[in-house]
Amino acid sequence: MRAFKNIKVLVKMVLLLIFCSQISLAQNVEDQITQLIVENVQDTTVYLVAEKMPEPIGGVEVIAKKLKYPQAAKLAGIQGKVFVSAVIDETGNVIKTEILKGLGSGCDEAAIEAIKSTKFVAGTISSKPVKVKVVIPLIFKLADKDKSELIEKNATDKKREEEKLFFKGIHLSADVMPEPIGGISAIMEKIVYPEEAKKNGVQGKVFVAALIDENGKVMEASVYQGIGSGCDEIAEKAIAKTTFTPGILDGKKVKVRVIIPVMFKLN
Repeated sequence: MRAFKNIKVLVKMVLLLIFCSQISLAQNVEDQITQLIVENVQDTTVYLVAEKMPEPIGGVEVIAKKLKYPQAAKLAGIQGKVFVSAVIDETGNVIKTEILKGLGSGCDEAAIEAIKSTKFVAGTISSKPVKVKVVIPLIFKLADKDKSELIEKNATDKKREEEKLFFKGIHLSADVMPEPIGGISAIMEKIVYPEEAKKNGVQGKVFVAALIDENGKVMEASVYQGIGSGCDEIAEKAIAKTTFTPGILDGKKVKVRVIIPVMFKLN
């Protein structure tokens, strides 16, 4: 009989422990949810979720109309989305912006400028205006007319560039093209992924134009098409520090201009 009573007491203790652990677990979950929907910026509460989220006055079309396509991006044929994080205050003004994922060539700056100049309807919780962080994607897409003009311009520019380089003894093609000594890995081992690019999840290819002389040295290196967030500068410096086998035309070593792609990919 006494053994039976001891078992009953033990069962009650186990049930009490389970109940307490559930309360603790529920509190932990609540704390985690709170962290997900609230963050502090300069000792001010900024919500990631609100009952009514901020909206641009006049709709997203207002931002799209203010978006100016950079000429450099057009000429490079760059298209895609720029993702901007924006904090909207209680009066509907944009007080902070950050590029989460960019395109480079001036697109990131154009996106921020368009969003900063837009007035929003403030987000609310319990009918009270609050600061809210939102993520806004902006699309850069070339019109068919721009594409046609780009193709025509590129063809004209290429012809002029070939003529210009020809008189300087620089070639765009050769019987044997320059190659990095040690292969592409000789360039990649010099690449240090920028922290800004890591933070913003930026990946893709940076195209660098490099002029290789008769001794395989890089005379000039410049970004032909970039992805921003510090990747362009890193790629350019890595190629500038690399030694190449020289280009050969008609059995002679010559100066050759090449376009080298450098891949940035997060693990």
